[in-house]
Amino acid sequence: MKKITKKNLIATTLDIIDFIDEQNCWYDVNIYVAGKQFKSNIFGNAFGFVEKTTSNGTIYYEKDDVDVEEKLEYCNKDTISMTFEGPLHDLINYEDYDFVAKMNTRFLDEYGLHFERGYSWSMAAYK
Repeated sequence: MKKITKKNLIATTLDIIDFIDEQNCWYDVNIYVAGKQFKSNIFGNAFGFVEKTTSNGTIYYEKDDVDVEEKLEYCNKDTISMTFEGPLHDLINYEDYDFVAKMNTRFLDEYGLHFERGYSWSMAAYK
């Protein structure tokens, strides 16, 4: 079992970003992990976000010192929480009902975690 650390969870988050981008769904997505917010799109570098790029070339916006519990009702500040609209929302809810299970297998099983849905537009990782 892989140890749950901030460093490992951030690395996993970057892999999740690339995976979502590969599905052409990296739009209107927010991922919260380790006191950070990773955002798919923003109009300019407003609101304290810094533009960055994953090792695979996916552009994302990152902001530090974010309290996920102030943003979401159903979240887990100790792991990964997500919100999504647009194409990822449609993929999960209307097109590929196993997509969350695929994400669990690919990214979270090694930590003994799994995603649980909060609403149709959110989920968080739990043991």
